[in-house]
Amino acid sequence: MQTKIKIPNVHSPRFILWLGFILSYSSEILIGMDVIPDNNIVKLVQYVIILFPIALNLLIMILNKKPTIFYDELISGVILIAILGTLSLYYSLRAGKFAFESIMQLIQIILPFLYAYLMINLFNLEEIKEFMIVALFLTWIGYISNVGISNFFNPSNYTSISYLTSYSAFENSTFAEVASGLAAYFIYNVKKMPILAALTLILNLFIFKRVFVLMVVVLFVLALMNKQNDLINGKMINFAKIFWCVVVFLLYFIYQPSIAKLISNRFGFDLVGFTMARIYRLWYVIEQGFKSYGLGSTNLFIHSSALNYLGAEFEMDFIRIMFELGPIAIMAIVFTYFKIIRRNKYSFFLICFCFLNLLMANGFVRYWGWSMRLITIAIINNYGSSTSRVEPVPYIESKGRFFKSKR
Repeated sequence: MQTKIKIPNVHSPRFILWLGFILSYSSEILIGMDVIPDNNIVKLVQYVIILFPIALNLLIMILNKKPTIFYDELISGVILIAILGTLSLYYSLRAGKFAFESIMQLIQIILPFLYAYLMINLFNLEEIKEFMIVALFLTWIGYISNVGISNFFNPSNYTSISYLTSYSAFENSTFAEVASGLAAYFIYNVKKMPILAALTLILNLFIFKRVFVLMVVVLFVLALMNKQNDLINGKMINFAKIFWCVVVFLLYFIYQPSIAKLISNRFGFDLVGFTMARIYRLWYVIEQGFKSYGLGSTNLFIHSSALNYLGAEFEMDFIRIMFELGPIAIMAIVFTYFKIIRRNKYSFFLICFCFLNLLMANGFVRYWGWSMRLITIAIINNYGSSTSRVEPVPYIESKGRFFKSKR
């Protein structure tokens, strides 16, 4: 039996949104493949392509005054952006300097909340699945192109993979975030889509980012054991909030040059090796006397540095944000994401592993990866978990007009 990819009515605002999602994601893949450049002009075009249909559909939803789902989570995201934006503005005013990058990063943080909100309200589960399938297909193409076709099909590269030495010819940072986000969705639905879940698991194994490999394995086990809709104790959530805040604060303190040197001399523990030399970014901005002037400002400073070995980004996003905006920003991020998961066990482990990655690497503003995760959380919250809401339901169109459908 053949199945066809169904798209919304071409005369409806939903079609414009659907097309915007496809074009935006496709352009992201083309950037990863180095087919089109990753510059501000391209980013601006991307935002125009997606923000116009987002604004249009949000306006229609507001005018219809229909009850919506994932609304509380969206408001949590808006509050988070308000806090980060206020802190960023404060540091900018204090330094007397403004970074347009701050606005860009704030947009990239809120986009996943908007994507998930619109997806869960304007598309049914089958349409969401079809979008995810297209995204997975495009990601595989982008990944193979990025690592090189000859490299991908070279048998010797497979035999040289070593987890002991952390080496793989297939390791890739470009598609790590979107691959892990897609895995979160398909693994949650492993019983319904086993082949697609397996493809995302394999993709993450190829990409070879250790935190995400561990994440997909744990999520896979949870799903196979039918534990993906279980709830965890509220006290555990509260403990996790405190735990992650303390971990970030403690590591930021330990990573300070004088403390790191003391630890190395007294205990022989090499923090440079532990962080894979990423700690050099923090040391550099501190030693240069750099003062933050908002979210993303350290990336701009490092990128302008003549020391090319530092790379173009700060990495270690939690440590970066701690340096740029202080402890309130970290608390706001941690509390927001633990709030939106509603005690679901699958979502809990998903967020915890993402936080672990933010301690060690970057990815907080890689909005497509986070979009996949928040769409999955939205589905869990409203369709899967025992905390799910039975209403309202997504809109569909009839003769070009929106109305509530019955399931």
